[in-house]
Amino acid sequence: MIQKGGECLRIPTTQYGSRALLQRMAKKSAMILKIQMELAVQGRTFEQTSVGIKVAEGLQRPREDLEREWKARKEGLRAETIEKEGQKERNKEAWQQAFERRLQGDAAETRRLQMELEQAHEERRRREELLQNVQAKMQREEAEMAERLPQEKNQQQINLRWRKRESFREGNMRTQVLLQSEKTNGKVNCDFHPVCCPYTTVCDNCFQNLGGAEFYST
Repeated sequence: MIQKGGECLRIPTTQYGSRALLQRMAKKSAMILKIQMELAVQGRTFEQTSVGIKVAEGLQRPREDLEREWKARKEGLRAETIEKEGQKERNKEAWQQAFERRLQGDAAETRRLQMELEQAHEERRRREELLQNVQAKMQREEAEMAERLPQEKNQQQINLRWRKRESFREGNMRTQVLLQSEKTNGKVNCDFHPVCCPYTTVCDNCFQNLGGAEFYST
């Protein structure tokens, strides 16, 4: 229903469309009625309002002027639309260029990071290789030391046996000198000690004066 002037008009919904459309029409009619009542209270008519004055001026102007103004306004709107579209395209191009520059910068940054990563891997590989070389050297030194200790011990034992052998050989030489002196009744040609000691070995002075090993070889 639409209320107008205190009366309710019953209009079928199917004649004017949906219920929402009827509600909008009712609101509009109520607004127009409210404006008319306010103008009536003020003692004015619609033609005396600013909107009415503009409408009256528009009705008094020639139709050609109105069409010309409308066409100019339409052209202005079209130019404004074209300018907006162009600005949109320029913004799109600028955004695309900025995006491409960013992609190029990202690619350069990626290459730089890749190079730094490769350098870090190379440095790590070099350090690992250096560490392996140091460890191998230490292992070789430990193996050589473990191998050298028994050899040194064996060499010490050899030197000890050699000294014992030399001592036995020296004692054997002195024994031979004693036997040689017994053949001459205990007397040898010695300026310092004319008579050898009557013991199992010859004294040091006689042994040295007789020439030591050279006397044994004769």
